[in-house]
Amino acid sequence: MVLMGIINKVVNKNKLKIMTTESTGCKAAKTAVTAAEGILATAVAAAAATATAVGVASGELAAATAAAAVEVGLNPVADALVVTCTAALAAATTANANADTAVVAATAALTAAKTAQTAAC
Repeated sequence: MVLMGIINKVVNKNKLKIMTTESTGCKAAKTAVTAAEGILATAVAAAAATATAVGVASGELAAATAAAAVEVGLNPVADALVVTCTAALAAATTANANADTAVVAATAALTAAKTAQTAAC
């Protein structure tokens, strides 16, 4: 009877180890979630930076336009600055749109990774 009790304790202890050990798939899924979280954080930071750049470019364009309006057609440097600022604003707006798209994609990837993690773990 004592021997049976010892055997049961050993068997139950091994079952516990097996049940608490993560599978390779679960570990991989957790790693994927961590990576996706990092990618999303980077995408959000880039979107914030590009949004700031759009604001700066808008301000510069407004200032250049106001300066050029005073000397309409009389100051080619001011006119060229308006063109340059307009191009900079367009580039910043495009970069911001791309960054926003990256945030959406990273959010979807994180959701998929979490779903896979739930299934694997």
